[in-house]
Amino acid sequence: MDMDEAMRQAQREMREVAEKIGCPYVSFTIEGDMEGMSPLQALSLHFELLVNSLMLKWARTENEDNISYLAFLQATIENFALLTSEIGLRSAGFDPQTGEKQNTDYQIPDIFKKGLEDTDLNLN
Repeated sequence: MDMDEAMRQAQREMREVAEKIGCPYVSFTIEGDMEGMSPLQALSLHFELLVNSLMLKWARTENEDNISYLAFLQATIENFALLTSEIGLRSAGFDPQTGEKQNTDYQIPDIFKKGLEDTDLNLN
């Protein structure tokens, strides 16, 4: 059994155990992706295994550390989502704080234009 098949077997077993004991779990379906183990499928599989293993460990042991790991994972993902959103807004010309379009039409003050008139940097 190769690594991908072993991971898929673990995925199936975790889902079965979660259903059997009534524990919440996550599952992903990747739509429109290629056959085999694509990067998106690998990411979803690893994420599912991580979240479900922490939930099942907590359900079995009630060890609060597992819930703390899930809370840390949630906060990390939320922060990453905020960061990528802010970068996207800035690159599209919006202020991330207000959501308003930023003025990108900058005017060079006349005093600078006059100071550069007789140079190679003439802006008129």
